[in-house]
Amino acid sequence: SLTIFVNKLLVASRDKNEYYIKGSATAQGPTPGSRKLVNFLTPYINQIKSSYSENIKRRILSRLGSGLLTVLIDHFGDAKVNAKGAVLIQSDLDEYEKMFDEFDDQNVMDEFETLRALTHIYALENKEVDNYLKTELKLKNVDQNTIERYKYNRS
Repeated sequence: SLTIFVNKLLVASRDKNEYYIKGSATAQGPTPGSRKLVNFLTPYINQIKSSYSENIKRRILSRLGSGLLTVLIDHFGDAKVNAKGAVLIQSDLDEYEKMFDEFDDQNVMDEFETLRALTHIYALENKEVDNYLKTELKLKNVDQNTIERYKYNRS
């Protein structure tokens, strides 16, 4: 399936420590992996949008968007991330947001905002995490194991 291919593309193009930036290095984003993914998918999204009836187009894009977001949630949840890396993730998310806007699907965008809320965990100070998790409404329906992966991978 396409989501398996996307997962392989992300894994193959990601440096294991891509979001763990050491020393005085700065975060320059978006990453090559996010650019590759967006560049790969955009022609397909455009083809779907121009080739199918409204009903079929919405179903395809909804399923595709949901599947891609599941892969991205797993992808970012497996990364070791420090504060500088959190900035880099935000650059990647900005790239992905442009792509997901093209899906023209509110459910997909809601799922994207959940991804953004999850990755925000990486940008928080230790003392802020628990309060954020209690108050961030977008995380209320997220599996606790997923949240724990994001908490665990903070550096």
